[in-house]
Amino acid sequence: MKNNLVLFVISVVLLFSCSHSITKLNYINTKPNNELVESKILIKRGIHIDDKMVKVGEIKLADSGFSWSCSELEAVQILKREAKILGADLIFIKSEKYPDFFSSCYRCEAEFYQTNSSN
Repeated sequence: MKNNLVLFVISVVLLFSCSHSITKLNYINTKPNNELVESKILIKRGIHIDDKMVKVGEIKLADSGFSWSCSELEAVQILKREAKILGADLIFIKSEKYPDFFSSCYRCEAEFYQTNSSN
């Protein structure tokens, strides 16, 4: 009986992710731009996107169902990693939801841009 319970718990943990559910839109992974320093990647909300900025991808970070490692800080790390892969120096957060009654995760939708300063 004890072995069945342990097996059940392990199965549940393996079935559900412990981090964000990541949906990449309009891009695939490429080799990271090692010249781009993560600390120089800007994260902005509520800005005007001008014609000089080139959109290189979009991403959606959501709750994977049974998550316990999906804070805003972890989301920012994911966003910066993806920006580096795309060579983007600006992350525009289009929408975001903070943990609430329905989810313990920080969730957001963002777009990645290369600004004219990176050309």
